[in-house]
Amino acid sequence: MTEHYDEIHGFRSPGEFARFQEWLSAAIKNGDFEEIPVESRYGNIENFEERWFRDFTGVVWRLVSPEPPFMGVFLIVD
Repeated sequence: MTEHYDEIHGFRSPGEFARFQEWLSAAIKNGDFEEIPVESRYGNIENFEERWFRDFTGVVWRLVSPEPPFMGVFLIVD
């Protein structure tokens, strides 16, 4: 596995977000990611749906669903 993942700073449409979720589900099934508990919310905002994942290299990512006007993100957790 030599996959490299990029951060996403906003999904352009609901369709793009849905396609990303489908890709992520497949990546979880392939063992490239595992879902882990959220430890701290994005910007301390409780209303946004947020999930965390660890990739196969150990890097932790957060996926925050779009909530207009916020476009959502897929970011490395610092």
